[in-house]
Amino acid sequence: MMQGFRRIAPALAIALAATFAACEGCHPGTSASQPSADASGPPTFRLYLVTDLAGALEPCGCVKDQLGGLDHFAAWTKSEAAKAPESGVLLSGPVFFMDPVLKEDHRAQDVTKAETIAKSLAELHAIAFAPGKNDFAAGPSELEKLASLSGAQITAANLSPNGAPANWGAPFVKNLHGVNVGFFGVSALDKSEGGPPDGVAVKADIASAEEQMATLKKQGARAIICLAATGRGEAKRIADAIPDLTAIVVGSTGGRGEGNTETPPEDRVGNVIIAETGNHLTTVVALDLWVRGDGAFADLTATDASLPKPDASFFRYSIQEIHDTLGKDPGVTDQMLAYYKQVNDANKVAFADRVPRPAPAGSPSYIGVGECETCHSDAKDVWDKTAHAHAYATLSKQFKEFNLDCVGCHVTGYDTAGGSTVTHVDKLKDVQCEVCHGPGSLHAKKPKTVAMPTPKPTADTCLNCHHPPHVKEFDAKAKMDLILGPGHGKPS
Repeated sequence: MMQGFRRIAPALAIALAATFAACEGCHPGTSASQPSADASGPPTFRLYLVTDLAGALEPCGCVKDQLGGLDHFAAWTKSEAAKAPESGVLLSGPVFFMDPVLKEDHRAQDVTKAETIAKSLAELHAIAFAPGKNDFAAGPSELEKLASLSGAQITAANLSPNGAPANWGAPFVKNLHGVNVGFFGVSALDKSEGGPPDGVAVKADIASAEEQMATLKKQGARAIICLAATGRGEAKRIADAIPDLTAIVVGSTGGRGEGNTETPPEDRVGNVIIAETGNHLTTVVALDLWVRGDGAFADLTATDASLPKPDASFFRYSIQEIHDTLGKDPGVTDQMLAYYKQVNDANKVAFADRVPRPAPAGSPSYIGVGECETCHSDAKDVWDKTAHAHAYATLSKQFKEFNLDCVGCHVTGYDTAGGSTVTHVDKLKDVQCEVCHGPGSLHAKKPKTVAMPTPKPTADTCLNCHHPPHVKEFDAKAKMDLILGPGHGKPS
């Protein structure tokens, strides 16, 4: 439904009385801010803000209570439902894919995961998103499909993909609990690494933002939110150019890789709220707005802030870590399980013929813990008591043993000459001796004259698998001590 906007009256915000600390690591957490009780009742509506989700369906399960997980996010929003009569989710920056280019052998799995994310966002009542470059990785038509599955509208009127209709990414108005709220977006993909996706023309983001704002203000929205896949600096320039915005949700233009980012504190440019979260759904911002009249939205985030006059509008801003102690939403959990089963079945067939590359002549190959045990039974006894000895079973129990995002760190010699592949893991299931010590065939033949490739591994070896987003903070030296014992790195 296209409706118009009315110019928001000049804003006079109460100064921020507190800043929020960036979220700390992978541990149980609560909202980084604790709003004071409000005698005036619940907010008119709540917006959940997510930036740079970037294809993160859930974190790896190798460490307990890691940050992230759409199932945990959905469970939390539903537990909070009584606190606001209406709510919705807004996203900015890369949403559906972790990288801007899909590896050909990963493409089918990555697209299936993106569609699962989209269906999960529908469970969360997603309203809109501004895409990053990554979202075009499977092509504009797939992006349109993902938007349709999510129920969210693409907002990026400064982008013009080839073949897209003239109103692609246009701003829109949504009525939230009796209040017309406007949403528009800009994506500075011309500033992304490698430039914009092929076939996507990009108009200057600030000029486009000003045009969209001018068009929408004429029609009477009480609050206007900009979704900006531009990076923080450019978002602040937009806020400076359009001072009567309510808030800007800041995502990046694109990105790649698994590294996690910290959560910035709430910021302001004039009266415009600058909102940004940690990537990969490590945190979410809850923006509560009380809409009472035509005045500005005062900031009552601080616990000691005074309530405004009865006819004054105000907001509160809080940051929530997303972790497994929040529980799981059944609907999203079912979507995720269906994804893992579908991918497992598909990859088992697709990669059935991918056999390990043979080791070059004169180079060692992987032989498996059964061969190592012949001479090193004491080390095998230590290994049997570690989680590494059951790593493959943790995947198979969850329908993930053929998942390309998982299998490599749960088998030995993965995708290595003389090692294992997705489906060919005979004798090489679990995290065995040769993951750390290297392939042992030559040593096994001449144990007295040929050493293992890595006789004494360092703790850095652990970081090949134990890295973000699987873990945020990992003390490799301390963890390495847990897998040692008499006959395996420790004296008897």
